[in-house]
Amino acid sequence: GFTEGWNQSLRNNNGDIDFLGQFKGNITSSLGIVSNLEWGPETAHDSSDHWTSLEVIGTLTVSDQLTLVGDCIYDDAPHQAATTAGKSAQWYGIAAYAAYKINPMFTANVRGEWYRDQGGFTTGFQANYYELTLGTQIHPLPDDKIFQFLMIRPEIRGDAADHRVYDASNSHGGIYTQLTAAVDVVMQF
Repeated sequence: GFTEGWNQSLRNNNGDIDFLGQFKGNITSSLGIVSNLEWGPETAHDSSDHWTSLEVIGTLTVSDQLTLVGDCIYDDAPHQAATTAGKSAQWYGIAAYAAYKINPMFTANVRGEWYRDQGGFTTGFQANYYELTLGTQIHPLPDDKIFQFLMIRPEIRGDAADHRVYDASNSHGGIYTQLTAAVDVVMQF
């Protein structure tokens, strides 16, 4: 496929398009893989500075109840002078997910991530970021014809970094960790 570019919808910042590609397949009956590639010019008014995003996602169905997922991503944005003195800005990470279906109504979820923002291009801070999330997926009406697609997902998330990147606007110069509680409601269709 093709797109106008990253973080753009109605106006292209350089007049060129990006390429989108995906490979999806099953290695075995319980192991699937998805590979995504986005490549193209992203810098404003520069059609020759191509960014690359490569992602590989593996899904292992251990049983009817347990699913494990691994997600690796690598991005490269060459010549980002504003943040990296003209060098390539790179960011990359790994995430691991586990979902255990307790019954048709409840699924317990855990997610852990590591993310590196080399040069601080995507977050403003060159740092290693770590995250652990515990949550549940609730289908309150799993047998209803329409509302079986309704999900309520409460979670608690802990974030940490090797630099003071959280709440950086405070007078102490930021903190190393933060804790977040959230809930969302999703109706799939």
